[in-house]
Amino acid sequence: MDHSISLQRALYARLTSDAGLMADITGVYDVAPAAAVSPYIIIGFDSVAAFDSKSTSGQAFLVQFSVYSDAFGLTQAKTITAHLYRLLHQQNFTIAGAHLVYCRFEGAEHRFLRSGVLQVNARYRVSLQSA
Repeated sequence: MDHSISLQRALYARLTSDAGLMADITGVYDVAPAAAVSPYIIIGFDSVAAFDSKSTSGQAFLVQFSVYSDAFGLTQAKTITAHLYRLLHQQNFTIAGAHLVYCRFEGAEHRFLRSGVLQVNARYRVSLQSA
């Protein structure tokens, strides 16, 4: 069973239900609308692999979150990525049709885009077993 849509929905709900994060950003998207104002987060592309055992089936995802900030310096973007870490790294949350085995921070990179906007790409490994 493919859990990618259920995972996307669970991640969106996890992020948007946190008052601290939402106070620091303007939105969470899978694709930012043209009128999006930074700072915001995109729950981006993921890669998926089988995460099966003899008795269970599952999937392992590598999910990328992109934080966009046009504030001067790195502080705003680092604050937002710290929220992501607090909300996701080794935390438990509900995913429809699946059991969360783990969610772990894998790494992040910062880069300035030609427009001057800072983009932080943070990756999380999420492993699920089918319910």
